[in-house]
Amino acid sequence: MIKGLEDAGLNVLVLNPHNLEGILADVQLIGSAAGVEDKALDLTKGLKERVGAITTKVEKVPEDQRVTVYYEMWNEPLMSIGKDSLIGQMIRLAGGVNITDDCTEQYPQISEEVVLARNPQVMINSYGMDSKEITPAEIAARKGWKEISFVKNNRIYTIDTDLLTLPGPRIVDGLEQIAALLYPDLFK
Repeated sequence: MIKGLEDAGLNVLVLNPHNLEGILADVQLIGSAAGVEDKALDLTKGLKERVGAITTKVEKVPEDQRVTVYYEMWNEPLMSIGKDSLIGQMIRLAGGVNITDDCTEQYPQISEEVVLARNPQVMINSYGMDSKEITPAEIAARKGWKEISFVKNNRIYTIDTDLLTLPGPRIVDGLEQIAALLYPDLFK
């Protein structure tokens, strides 16, 4: 496909960032390719400042008081995110502790027993646009889940999937939402 575009005389720029730094570098690359380098630099500078504001606030939270997070990518079977995923990085930057950071896969399939045993304080999901949104009440009603901390404390949150999975400037909006959900007192 790329060769066909190039053969047609089109300039092709292929991007595949895997983390926040890669996304910001790609914004600058696109700006350079489009002849708007200064605008891209201004945009990335502003995005970096917003990320820095978050990390500055959450770095004050002692390690042993960081909020534990279960991110549910899919529910049948249960799938989460590993430490090397973009969403895993965002949870860390927001001051959270991803309960599946020990998984070597980027998107591990896990058992309900893992979620129950690790008893996370917060559950975040962002089910894709093609899936039926699952309500917090449906999640809380899962067999055996009533004793999980995030169910007991009503801390089940859904974030727009575009803010967490599309590698563009709005990823920082998603990061801000995660931080505000994990530490509402810090981000009033």
